[in-house]
Amino acid sequence: MLTAKKNRKKWFFKAGHKKYQPKCKRECTFESHVEEGKWKRLKHDDFNLVARRRTDGTYHLPDSNGNQGSTKLLRPTAVPRKSICDVQTDPLDCSMPVRMRDMVSMWNAALTSHANCNPDCHRQESKFDLRPYRQGLVYSFEVYCARCGFVHTKTKCYRVVPSSGPGRKAAAVNKGAVTALLDTTIGATQFQRVVCGMDMVSPHLTSLQRITNKVGGELVVYNHRDMRIKARAVANAIKMRGVTDERVNVQVDGRYNSQTYGRRGEMGLSATQVVSFTREDNTDYKFCIDMVVLDKLCSTAQWLKGRGYNVRCPDHAGCSSNFNAADTMTEKELGKRTAENLAMQNILVNHVTTDGDAGAAQGIQEYTRNCINPNMTVTRLPDRSHLGAVQVRHCRKAEFTDSMFAHFESKAQANRAKNLLGRDIQYRCAVIVQNLYKISNNVSSMTESYTSAIQAAITCYGGDCSRCTYNIDACNGKPGNDWWSKSTFFRGSGVRKGSLDLGSENDRLLVEALMKLKLCTGTAISVHLQTNTSMCESAHRVLSSTFPKNVTFSKNATARAASACLDVNSSTRADALRRKLNCTTNRQMSSQVSLQLEKMEQKEMYHQEYRKNPENIKRAYNNRCERIRQYNEKHWPVSTTHSAESDYKKDHLDDSTIREVIAKAKQETGLQNVEVCVIEKIETRSSRIRSKKFEFRGDHQYYNPSSPTQ
Repeated sequence: MLTAKKNRKKWFFKAGHKKYQPKCKRECTFESHVEEGKWKRLKHDDFNLVARRRTDGTYHLPDSNGNQGSTKLLRPTAVPRKSICDVQTDPLDCSMPVRMRDMVSMWNAALTSHANCNPDCHRQESKFDLRPYRQGLVYSFEVYCARCGFVHTKTKCYRVVPSSGPGRKAAAVNKGAVTALLDTTIGATQFQRVVCGMDMVSPHLTSLQRITNKVGGELVVYNHRDMRIKARAVANAIKMRGVTDERVNVQVDGRYNSQTYGRRGEMGLSATQVVSFTREDNTDYKFCIDMVVLDKLCSTAQWLKGRGYNVRCPDHAGCSSNFNAADTMTEKELGKRTAENLAMQNILVNHVTTDGDAGAAQGIQEYTRNCINPNMTVTRLPDRSHLGAVQVRHCRKAEFTDSMFAHFESKAQANRAKNLLGRDIQYRCAVIVQNLYKISNNVSSMTESYTSAIQAAITCYGGDCSRCTYNIDACNGKPGNDWWSKSTFFRGSGVRKGSLDLGSENDRLLVEALMKLKLCTGTAISVHLQTNTSMCESAHRVLSSTFPKNVTFSKNATARAASACLDVNSSTRADALRRKLNCTTNRQMSSQVSLQLEKMEQKEMYHQEYRKNPENIKRAYNNRCERIRQYNEKHWPVSTTHSAESDYKKDHLDDSTIREVIAKAKQETGLQNVEVCVIEKIETRSSRIRSKKFEFRGDHQYYNPSSPTQ
């Protein structure tokens, strides 16, 4: 029976034949488009530099207009990852922080022990070496002999922190380094880079964070105890004065880690951390007696949520936040917590000085009435410097008439003069208040002088200094000793004496209202204690050196704020560092380090005395005025041909003045028939009397049509 032979497939194996490898369509298509010299395969870095990735994952080679290039590139081969596990290193080929006294003792003991154990090897040439064991930044060493195998006991070449608990003792260098790290703006990762820059092996990030958490907790407890001591000292000082009201006056201000109030990507206030300092106003030391930190950040919760755990801050274990993320951070909440902390120390608040936001005073008042005494009142005092800022803002929004700034050529110069007027009103009101306090501290007598001082200042701005009093507003009307030559903001600018026209009643009322924002009876009563929040602002500047706004330390925010608070309550930052190191390391420092801190402290005290010296204060003020004058001269060039004259006199355009000018013109020309036309020049800055042959000064232009010179 005949049967058809079965056709075998081409790739069926047969002895003596080569294996058949079919070509796929993609490979055939690829070979059909291959041209000599067109395809290139670059290295991985060069390919990323030349090619650009689209959103769909493909690559293209565009020019500056988006047109595709003619070069054809093949994708580079994958770059294998370098394995660092098999790298052989020398453990002694780096810099190491060791305590030399311990190192010398270790070698002396090792050599003595080696001579006693192996005297034969000791007589010959021994081969000693060290075997290091790292613990953070410090090392322990074993001395061994490669010839005889001798091994000495492992020795610690660093100081340890004494403790009564079991286990390995912490190294003082590690805790001291982290203590100083909390005084800077860098974190653990940047600290590793600093250590590597010194050719040293940096601690592991986990170990460094663990030490930071421990040291931070110790600093928070130490700062809390220090603030309680300061608060009790202030309360005792008030009792020693023999006053009936033993309540304290405080100033409160909070600092958010945000430059704006809102942000597009977040709901509500964009801040996630806020630090509030409370400083007392009863002594000259201005101690910080309380600190409140509200924190919404928790890295542990983010790690757990990324792995599917449903956690909610601040209710889970290991949470670093103390405020609900959905709640709004307000000054009122800070005030409540501040009043609660002070009430635990039996300290009550009488006056609270805040900035424009009075929420802190409301929070203290609410807690005092609800939890302590419903009849007790807490008075809120405004900040004097913030009142001046309100004057500047209202002056910018004020609608003055056009004739008030008609002296200026352009609208830009008029707006700049308007801003300078607001700054000058703020500065002038401060000078008036300061001079009145020198005369009398009585509020009623001061308020009686406010009306005359305001009217004198308004007429002075109009060009008439006859009503000015030198001992009140520092102006006597004489050239070189008037307000226009003393003003910080008018000197060097286009605003000169007589350049502001206050003839309109509306303009005079606006200037009077701006000055009454600070020179009125209500303001005088509210600021009679002469308090402000400048000390809280200085504490915020210290906080920015340890806890900047643009960096969020989710685990150690409270510790960094506590470190800044210790700096505020210390005489110098060097003294604060000494106190912190004594707290965290529990032992005295070496003699050389103590000497170095003494030098740093002396330098800081010298700079403090230098800044408080009256001559240096006056010199700094003059330098500031000079910078403002140079800025005004550069950004506000004043024309020499159209500038206001310094010999301006009041009522110089009356009839007698005009007759004198005509008589002078007749005398100099010899003409008896002189006709004079008076043309007012309101729209220009010119204030000269002009003709083709003669030039007279004034605010009108005199034209002689019958003169043969025309």
